[in-house]
Amino acid sequence: MRELSSPQSGILDTTGSIKTRYGLVRRQYVKPRNPCTAAQVRIRSNLGRVAARWRALSDEQRGAWTIAARKARSRRRVGQSSYLTGCQFFIKINCAHAAVSLSELVDRPAAPDFDANPVSGFVITNKCGPCCRFCGSNGLSRSTSHVGCSGWLEADLTVR
Repeated sequence: MRELSSPQSGILDTTGSIKTRYGLVRRQYVKPRNPCTAAQVRIRSNLGRVAARWRALSDEQRGAWTIAARKARSRRRVGQSSYLTGCQFFIKINCAHAAVSLSELVDRPAAPDFDANPVSGFVITNKCGPCCRFCGSNGLSRSTSHVGCSGWLEADLTVR
């Protein structure tokens, strides 16, 4: 059933609220099954190991992670986003490292320093000629980028 109310999500009694493209929807909550696949067991194991590692950090290390987390934001959910805590940031970084078999980071990572984007534009062509064009800045601003596409693509990519 579609609801007209303030944004919300989660479970209350036997109903759950979710945001869909049609608006806020409430439906009966059904407890998800737990198939315990090998991937799930591996991810849960990584999460447990990383959480235990956080508890073993010194106060100075935790403080450094908390400072680094002030620049990291959570994903938007129900139109809201907030800054991560030091623990959340530590778990986010180290679970991602564990997922690709990299070693855990005990000290906070240094901020990455990226070079300027060397791509100034690209054209995707198909059998009928140009169908997509990217017009963007050479800097880091995303607000000046524009991509326009039309038609079915059997594309070759040309980067200038």
